[in-house]
Amino acid sequence: MWKIVFARIDDRLIHGQVMTRWMKGFPEASIVIIDDELAVDEFMKNIYTMAAPPGVKVKVFGVDAALKEWSQKTSVEEKVFLLFKNIDTCKRVMDGGLPITTLNIGGVAKTPQRKGISQSVSLSEDEVKTLLELKTKYNVDVYLQMIPDSEKIHLTTVVEKYFPELK
Repeated sequence: MWKIVFARIDDRLIHGQVMTRWMKGFPEASIVIIDDELAVDEFMKNIYTMAAPPGVKVKVFGVDAALKEWSQKTSVEEKVFLLFKNIDTCKRVMDGGLPITTLNIGGVAKTPQRKGISQSVSLSEDEVKTLLELKTKYNVDVYLQMIPDSEKIHLTTVVEKYFPELK
């Protein structure tokens, strides 16, 4: 069974200094990427495995396989750093029973449908609604933060400042 030490949504997944800085706080954790498309793309799985900090094990699962893996009862709890490319995939695993209590939003690319919230995070109204649902339904602490020593912006602040109609 996994012991989730950190859960992050970042559409770039594993990338350079950002991951290196976050992983310093969790030296014994493996990286688990949950993404249906990536799970069946051997070439890209290898790319992400090579991009991980030295000595860090990387596993890639689709949603169903991740839920099955999480539910396996073993005598050893594996510490995992969860990564998701998008909010919907995170919601699917939480709805499937994966207990995430704190969710970091670190990178969501700008699109015409999204409002820029920070340098690295843009969100649509629907995405914010989904995050609010997770916060309410699962009592998840949702916040935006690029790197450990940068400003932490909580979801309530995002709603107040950028989506007041959702209050």
